[in-house]
This record gives sequence, structure tokens and C-alpha cells, in this order.
Amino acid sequence: MKGEFLWCPWHQKSKALGACPKCSRFPCPDLSSVQIQTLERVSGIILELASLSRRKVSNMFFLKQDDTLLLYAGNLEDMPSEVAGKTSEALEVVCCYEQKLVWVKAGAEEKRRKGAKSPGTTLSVVETRDGAHNLHELDPSEPCESISKIYPVKTRFVRRYVPVRIEISEVVPSEKVRRPRKSKGST
Repeated sequence: MKGEFLWCPWHQKSKALGACPKCSRFPCPDLSSVQIQTLERVSGIILELASLSRRKVSNMFFLKQDDTLLLYAGNLEDMPSEVAGKTSEALEVVCCYEQKLVWVKAGAEEKRRKGAKSPGTTLSVVETRDGAHNLHELDPSEPCESISKIYPVKTRFVRRYVPVRIEISEVVPSEKVRRPRKSKGST
């Protein structure tokens, strides 16, 4: 990194890569992922969670038998039978977390984190930046650059197979035998 310069479109001049974290527009879109990794390693900057926004949603995710997740925005009662036949589990989510991440110096991150409470790790459906859904155990308050949304699982419905015994003989309904009611006085 020593001696590495790049053209800054905001300042309209060539600047040292080491001066980029001091800029108010850092990280700018002109920095490559290799340059940001170099800054992480040399300058001591890290990605920190600035805010965690929570909003209510009412979605179901179905874990199909080939371990892919399918988003369904309805109730279990309204689910089509062709979808039900291909799923092994249903995951109900009621909220969605979105992380806002910022770059900070390593010492500032440790000071901010001492007073913060963590909700703990939960089973969550994670939506990545490319739109894929995966199932992970994670803490929503931990910063992760590749995640766009986190859906913590509220309820996990597992398909149960119950054995049923059926006799193939002809079943004739029998007539009910009427018995007189017992009176309260007689014992």
C-alpha cells in the first residue's frame, strides 16, 4: 500500500490510498474490493453495524426436499397442494432485519460494542445481495457485508407422517342403539 495512489473523482486529483478512510465519502464506489481489503489490513478499519432496522412482515419460507428455500406470502391453510407436496418444512417469519454498515477505526468499534446488548444467535433465513435465500444460525447484530436481509424464524413447522391403518373390507355403518337416559333420582 505504501506509495499506492489512485484518481479521486470527488477531489479531482490523485490521492494516496491510505488517505481514503479520512474522506467523508468513504467507501466510494471507485474503490475495488482488493483496495478495501488492503485498507482493512493496513489501516486498521473494520466494517461496523451502524443501525439495525426492523420491520414487520408476514411471510412463510418453505424448505423444499432439495434444500432450497421458497418464499410464500400467505398462510399454511391457503397453500396449494403442489407446493405442499414438494416441501419438507415450513418456516414462519414475522419480522425482517436490515443492516446499515459503516467503516470505522478498530478502537472505535470496540468502545461502541461494550455497551451494546446482543439478541443472540437465532435460526434465520438470510437473503444475500444477489437475491438467494439460505438458512443459517446467526446474530442479527453481527455485521455481514454479503447479507441484505435477515428473517428470524418464529415458528418451524415440520411435516409429520402418521401411519394410518385401513382395512379393505366393506364397511357397513351400524345403526346406533338408543338407550334411555338415566334419571337424576335413580341410582
